[in-house]
Amino acid sequence: MMQIPQEKDVVDKLVAWGTAHALIRAMILTSSRTRPDGPVDPLSDYDLILAVSDVGLFAFDDAWISAYGRPMVRWGDQREMHDLATYFRGVVYQNAVKIDYSIWPVELLERIASSASLPDQLDVGYRVLLDKDRRTAGWKPPSYQAHIPARPAEAEYQALVEEFWWARPTSPRACGAMIWSLPNGSWTKISSSKRCGACSNGASRSIITGL
Repeated sequence: MMQIPQEKDVVDKLVAWGTAHALIRAMILTSSRTRPDGPVDPLSDYDLILAVSDVGLFAFDDAWISAYGRPMVRWGDQREMHDLATYFRGVVYQNAVKIDYSIWPVELLERIASSASLPDQLDVGYRVLLDKDRRTAGWKPPSYQAHIPARPAEAEYQALVEEFWWARPTSPRACGAMIWSLPNGSWTKISSSKRCGACSNGASRSIITGL
């Protein structure tokens, strides 16, 4: 059975590589492995930001990906933050470690330091593994609130309930939808040949009455 490396071994190997690589100026680990509440398991991926002094050498030549190990699968795309191009490379290695690399120009670190708030990628949680030039020293601490949906207001919640779950028909028309009622506290189908006026494009829609 394959032995999956421990987090410390993975991080130590990445930091040793970053320390020796002159173009890598900082390494920041983000997401689930940096959140105090996790959860993390042996197969959780590593979300790693590489802040580099020459983005092109990392964006247009993927040879560096093999520095950690032998890749089995890789993919990527291009993004933008604070008007600077960033790049993403996802890699699954033969030892079952998955690393999502975000490649940032080193100038982005200072723009984040002077920004009023952290980008979601950092606010979700981050840990600075390497910072050769101390450019992350002025960063705000994460709030760990990124990607957590806000609780809707009562009126908004009721509107969503009305739209997606309940319908109070006023003048149903003939169609193939089912109409249900709530006699004596239990759901009962009372018709299968009527349709709510809110239905459109010929689609059937279940209608619940007696609310």
